[in-house]
Amino acid sequence: AGLGRLCAEVAAAGFEAQGNEFSYFMLLTAAFLLNSTSCQDQWTVHPWVHMTCNNVTNEDQLRAVGVPDVVSSSLVPPGMLSMCAGDFVVRGGHLRIVH
Repeated sequence: AGLGRLCAEVAAAGFEAQGNEFSYFMLLTAAFLLNSTSCQDQWTVHPWVHMTCNNVTNEDQLRAVGVPDVVSSSLVPPGMLSMCAGDFVVRGGHLRIVH
């Protein structure tokens, strides 16, 4: 959801990462997937069910996808990932840039 997966991948690589999400819908989804999953493919979603174009067959439109593909608790070490809500320009003023 939004930047949640990107930040999880950065934290899994050994960096401290903070995700900043402007959309509360994306923030809630990221929080749910990062904090409330216990196994791979725990839920099934149909992301293309409302897409009526670029489908070769009806099965393409109704294809199911299991989420999450990776459980974040097994990917991210404790304390390496945080998320915050708001606009990056407003929230990013306190960040320290390391060269």
